[in-house]
Amino acid sequence: MDRDQNEARATEQAILNDLERTFADMPMVAPRKPQIFRILQDFASGNPDIGYTQGMNYVAATLVLKFHPREDTARKKFNEVLLQFSGFWSFQKWQHTPSRPCEHHDPIACRLVRWMATTF
Repeated sequence: MDRDQNEARATEQAILNDLERTFADMPMVAPRKPQIFRILQDFASGNPDIGYTQGMNYVAATLVLKFHPREDTARKKFNEVLLQFSGFWSFQKWQHTPSRPCEHHDPIACRLVRWMATTF
């Protein structure tokens, strides 16, 4: 198996693991997990420089619930949000400044990302 297949399989497994925990106490989410999975997997494979990162599942789930039954609309909105804040989904970029992760980023966007992290 080549490296790309290994990465795709690892991404798929990470998404599946996170989906088990995604709004687990909300019964309305369970029947929509296949839609959420497709959106996350499509995004990760279409944007390999960003890939999949923990937390994206909650954004996708929220949009799938909001735009049900329009998966295409949820996918479009998800892509818009994630691409707008693409640098914030790759925390490896922040490893050089662990005590001040927003030092080289827009402070308003950093506050938004911190807020989003606390809501999930």
